[in-house]
Formats: sequence, C-alpha cells, structure tokens
Amino acid sequence: MEGKGYGVVAGRSVKAGEKLYEEPPALVVNSEDSMQVQLFQTVAAAMFVVVNIVLAISGAGLAVPILLGAGGVYLWLRNSGDDLLVPDELKEQWEALPTEKREALA
Repeated sequence: MEGKGYGVVAGRSVKAGEKLYEEPPALVVNSEDSMQVQLFQTVAAAMFVVVNIVLAISGAGLAVPILLGAGGVYLWLRNSGDDLLVPDELKEQWEALPTEKREALA
C-alpha cells in the first residue's frame, strides 16, 4: 500500500514516496588489509633498526648504517602515500561519481 498526499520536510514540500535524500555509493575499505600494511611497515622499520645496530656494533662504520637508514626512510616515505591503502574497487567507485559530488566529498 502506497501512501498518497503531500507533506513538508525541512521546509520544503515533498510528495508521498519521494526520496528525501540520495544514498551515497557504498565505499568499503578492507581494514584487515590496512592493518597488514601497517604491520609490515612496523616490522620493516624494526628490521632496519636492528640491522643498523648490528652493523654499527660490528664495526662497519657509520656510513653503512646511515645509508641503509636513509634508504629505508626513502622507501617508507615513497610507499606511505594515500593510494597505498585504497583498493582498486574503491578508486573505481570514486571515479564513477560525478565531479560535483567528488568535490563535495573531498
């Protein structure tokens, strides 16, 4: 049974059965993937620290640990961009949205 008639919602007239709002597309981010990436980055950072300490103690001098540390920092910064944790499906959904909606959500 469908209602008939009119009403007022938030100061504007609406017809019975009219949608009051448009639902945004479902954007789902797999939090398990995000946690795995964070765990990997944490383990990688810990490994760099351990390797640098071992090299410093073994007498490799300061150049090798500094170079390894700089390389690790470079890799971490390069891979820590926003798109690292965004699945392809989510990117496709985002790109499918009209420009006005993307600007409003951004």
